[in-house]
Amino acid sequence: MPMKFVLSSPFGELSEVRDFRPHTGIDIPLEVGTKLRSFVDGTVERVISVRDGLGKHVIIRGEDGNAYIYGHLEKITVHKGDTVRAGMDIIGLSGNTGHSTGPHLHFAIQTIDGKYVDPAPVIKALESVTGADPMNMFIGSQPVPGGLMDWLNKLSDGVVGKEREVVQTVSNPVWAWIKAQMIDLGHWFVANLPDIMGYGAILAAVCIILGSMAGKGGILKPLAIYAGLLILALCILGG
Repeated sequence: MPMKFVLSSPFGELSEVRDFRPHTGIDIPLEVGTKLRSFVDGTVERVISVRDGLGKHVIIRGEDGNAYIYGHLEKITVHKGDTVRAGMDIIGLSGNTGHSTGPHLHFAIQTIDGKYVDPAPVIKALESVTGADPMNMFIGSQPVPGGLMDWLNKLSDGVVGKEREVVQTVSNPVWAWIKAQMIDLGHWFVANLPDIMGYGAILAAVCIILGSMAGKGGILKPLAIYAGLLILALCILGG
């Protein structure tokens, strides 16, 4: 299922934990080990591992000039100078390192002039690339079986070349729009599965009744169709 963020500490909050200094970002409770990705194209500017403060954290310099800060990580999977693609490359795993009162992600945005701004307007974009693999946003949070992912990669390579080259040949605004539409479609489908299956059951019942009244239908075919839809829904919901 798509991840839904709940803030444990908003931007600008004054707290004893921070010696009543304004919070420079937002805190999002996440299980240790949650996959984190940049939601903007950019370059890894700094990779830092310290015992206090933000603990292990990564700073991504986006193409828009802003710095995007991911703090309290369990593991960092990128290096300084690496190029990251929006929603694609894993930059690290969420954790509980540094000065932290519990597992969470500290996320902050610093403008090119050094000013911190409220990240709230980009929370939806951050949600869409956190946790499940991009291919799995349509089928839950469990990983796609390795064999299937390998087959998809080979198919992609055979048809359009290496995935990195494909992404680079598409202009960023167009690619971002396509990804957003696909993500929205996946979210809508998963959210409306109960209604879809409910209406499917009604349709199957109508087919059975009409088939019986006409003396031609029988019940096996509509029942088989509905059973197939039910199996598909359970596979999607169960990951």
